[in-house]
Amino acid sequence: MINPNIFREYDIRGIAEYDLTDENIELIGKAYGTFMCKKGIKTIVVGSDALLSSRKIKNTMIKGICSTGMKLIDLGIAPPLFIHYSLKEHNADGTLMIKRSTNDFRSNSLVSFLGEYPLSNEESIELKEIFIKRDFLKGKGEKIDFHINLNDSNNIRKFLDDNLTNYNATSTSMTRELEIISNDFFYWTLGISAKEYLMFRELLEISGYIFILMPFSEHFLNAYKILKASLGNDCNGFICKRADDFCRSEPILRTIFREMCFAELIIADITGANPNVLIELGLALALKEKVIIISQLIENVPFNIQHIRICSYQNNDVNGKILTKKIYRIINEIFALNTIYSN
Repeated sequence: MINPNIFREYDIRGIAEYDLTDENIELIGKAYGTFMCKKGIKTIVVGSDALLSSRKIKNTMIKGICSTGMKLIDLGIAPPLFIHYSLKEHNADGTLMIKRSTNDFRSNSLVSFLGEYPLSNEESIELKEIFIKRDFLKGKGEKIDFHINLNDSNNIRKFLDDNLTNYNATSTSMTRELEIISNDFFYWTLGISAKEYLMFRELLEISGYIFILMPFSEHFLNAYKILKASLGNDCNGFICKRADDFCRSEPILRTIFREMCFAELIIADITGANPNVLIELGLALALKEKVIIISQLIENVPFNIQHIRICSYQNNDVNGKILTKKIYRIINEIFALNTIYSN
């Protein structure tokens, strides 16, 4: 049984593994392939964002679409505008994007275009009727892999240059989205849309808010408690938070990104070169000038951040006197204010 409400006016939207099970997705793929064939569409371009759920849905959709005899170009992980501009490069007639919904972060959205225009409400109803009646075409389709290397900035810019020369951007929002996507692929691969990127970057800093990046394991709990207690005392009045202080039903990276935008200062503990913290530190250094890096082991600091001053501390510093004294000194330099160090 499938939730009929997943068929919307401009997309198909549902929660992965709940509304969008493998069985339902394959049937939707068959309905979509049948619909496109009946519209005279011969080739479509398919891509998804970097979310695991989106990639799984895409692969299952492709299986259903190909069973109807449709030819498709699989771009792999590709921003929406790349998928749209690939129409001309591959002489395609339609596109299908699988991405996290911008209206409901719990859901995945399947957005389809006929040529350069999204499906109308009438066409969406037609697609739904094909799905309900299970009146699917059968044929031997073809899938061609044409994955875009998002790590090659030259490749990305060449692709944009080649596909934008004959494109007339009439929408200011689309032009702005292009600017963001062409320069900030890293945020996009984290599942942060252009709309959210703009919104988060425009958030005002909260004075005195310190966001702390560190692993959540017991080994780091003492350092976090020390920082939170000493910096947040009545004399200094800083507010210290860590990502696990928030209980939001959303991807953790979105919480971290937003809180970093809010924060006036970011402290990152890179002890053990935890890969999650290093990714978050990269975001922090791109977003903020006020970042303090701390570590228990200076010897194991990755080479690409060794040029940045790092505040060392020992985990056996039970009362945190050494750590807090160093942090206060750096904060005083950064803010040119007189934070009070209390024993």
